[in-house]
Amino acid sequence: MSPPGTLAAALRDAAAALARAAELVGQAAPQAPAPPPDVPCALSVAEAARRLGVSRDTVERRIRAGGLRAVRLAGRVLIPAAEVDRLLADGARR
Repeated sequence: MSPPGTLAAALRDAAAALARAAELVGQAAPQAPAPPPDVPCALSVAEAARRLGVSRDTVERRIRAGGLRAVRLAGRVLIPAAEVDRLLADGARR
């Protein structure tokens, strides 16, 4: 369990809030398996750019255009690792 105030705790709380909101509108919240402890669940813009093999500017443009989901948390822009994995999978299919 992550100590309160950490990024992992904030993301866990956000996921719980989304699940509660989905229940309120009558939809089942998707259940993703928990990542292993050494795998980050969110990446900075720089980390996402390195993983995708593109520049930070390219990642920021994709975020602004709506092609890459991101959240602002404590003044940082974070991209869910699943979003980066989705982009990598989409690119591999093309």
